[in-house]
Amino acid sequence: MLRTVCASRVAVTAAAGVTRRAVSTTPALLSDTHIRDAGGKWAEKEKAIEDQYFYKMQAQQLKRLKQIHRDEVQASQMEIKRLQALIEKHKEDIQELEDTEKDLGK
Repeated sequence: MLRTVCASRVAVTAAAGVTRRAVSTTPALLSDTHIRDAGGKWAEKEKAIEDQYFYKMQAQQLKRLKQIHRDEVQASQMEIKRLQALIEKHKEDIQELEDTEKDLGK
């Protein structure tokens, strides 16, 4: 899991679709929250909810990433088939040219 010093803000990078916790070095934001500073059950509950949220986000990101890779594999396989067909066409053209060359030589 992604962990950082400060989890009080969430930044979303739209281009990459990645969610990350923002890090701040200001003294006021070095601790997670005031509730966590106080400790107790509220702090534990808040941390559990936050961890659950980020766990779900990471699971969704992994699912999307796997689908992207599956799509890339499928596209590559289709491209391979297209190129193999093109190679066969060129081989046929070469054979036709060689046959024509033999006919002219007779």
